[in-house]
Amino acid sequence: MDKALHYFDESRRMAESTAPKDSFDRIVCIAAFGAAMSYLVGVRIGGGEPIPAARLEYFRAEVLSRIDADQQGLTVYLFEAVKSVVIGDLDEALIRRSAIQLLLDDYPGVSDILDEYDREALAELDTELLEKAIYGDEVTDYTILHALPPTHWWWPFRARS
Repeated sequence: MDKALHYFDESRRMAESTAPKDSFDRIVCIAAFGAAMSYLVGVRIGGGEPIPAARLEYFRAEVLSRIDADQQGLTVYLFEAVKSVVIGDLDEALIRRSAIQLLLDDYPGVSDILDEYDREALAELDTELLEKAIYGDEVTDYTILHALPPTHWWWPFRARS
């Protein structure tokens, strides 16, 4: 959990930096937010010791405040998920879509942070994933399936292989 918070902070720090941004800085900033989201998925599906309720509640509040402070990071993450589908990296797109859904489901208040562009990107992502499902594209990453809720409808089509 601490690593997720660290990467959210790192993403925001880089985004707020007054130094001119070059391509490398933008890539690192995007990667930091992506790493934070990956750790978020890990918190939900990870094994090990159960997280005490008070610690989880504190963590969720901290994540919400960081997402609120770095809304651009979430927007870029959503658009990167759409890009993943379009270029054919379905494993990445599905993981990102589930990370977004876990964020919406498990972190009350995140849906209030989404702006019109975020909602449009999410709808576009779902449309692209549905189109891939209809046309039979498959993915290979099965590592997180067992721990995701069945409401993550974008995963089932991958099991046809």
